[in-house]
Amino acid sequence: MQVNDKIMPKATMQNPQNKTEKQRREDRLAQALRSNLHRRKAQARGRDQDATEKPSTKDKT
Repeated sequence: MQVNDKIMPKATMQNPQNKTEKQRREDRLAQALRSNLHRRKAQARGRDQDATEKPSTKDKT
């Protein structure tokens, strides 16, 4: 067994094109998950801010 075999299995070494396609897909999905998380956090912050502002704007007369 060579040093490279420990780092990358032979099956992956035989198909470097598939590896790059898979890596590109994983990167694209990871970016989509990050952007979705940022969007959901922004929405949650907006809801929290709206909830705290509404009671203070009502007139209690």
